[in-house]
Amino acid sequence: MSGRKIYSAELKLEIVERYLKGDIGIKKLAQEYHVSYGDIQKWRDAYQEHGVEGLSTTHRTYTGEFKVSVVEYMHNTGASIRKMAAHFNIPSFRTVSQWERIYYEQGKDALFKEQRGRTSKMGKNVHRNQKQT
Repeated sequence: MSGRKIYSAELKLEIVERYLKGDIGIKKLAQEYHVSYGDIQKWRDAYQEHGVEGLSTTHRTYTGEFKVSVVEYMHNTGASIRKMAAHFNIPSFRTVSQWERIYYEQGKDALFKEQRGRTSKMGKNVHRNQKQT
């Protein structure tokens, strides 16, 4: 499990609305609410693209076609990874970054394969505590 904190949609909305009023900056909000600067940027962008719905945290499964379209759209428009995550309502920009890496390292067909979790660093023939006789 990651060390990321989960924040309620209500708290995210409160912070974003305060920011959008224009009388306080992201840095001060981050200090006041003890949240990261990057999280507030992400919430602001998601709210501006999708309204309140953009602030809810949902984990989804994405099709290969969707992943390819996001990476290709990003490169055709020159948009940042963070902007693409907000535009397509993808909770983590790291997801988009991972798709981009796979697309360019393994080819777009690799995005059609289910790749959850970390890859094993141990070979298949490695046995722990193997006794030698």
